Amino acid sequence: MVLDNYSVHKSRRVQEEVAQWIEAGVTLFYLPAYSPQLSAIEPVWRDVRAHGMPWRTQTTLGDAYKAVEEALTQKAKRLQQKYNETHYETKK
Repeated sequence: MVLDNYSVHKSRRVQEEVAQWIEAGVTLFYLPAYSPQLSAIEPVWRDVRAHGMPWRTQTTLGDAYKAVEEALTQKAKRLQQKYNETHYETKK
């Protein structure tokens, strides 16, 4: 599993579970620090933050969750549309 250096990914809880993951055949590979170009999710998050959630006025965790979920859903639809247009145009 490829992880960035987000503090949650290096938390005590994660470290406590590493042995079990290794037994299950899962290897954790941490990206080098300050290397967003190696993380495929970074451009998606950047777009979602800038365009999908330009106003961050949520006052509860539930509202924030809903806003993120909606922004990610819209981004997924745009990516799927772009893929379909590209994929099917080349087949013609």
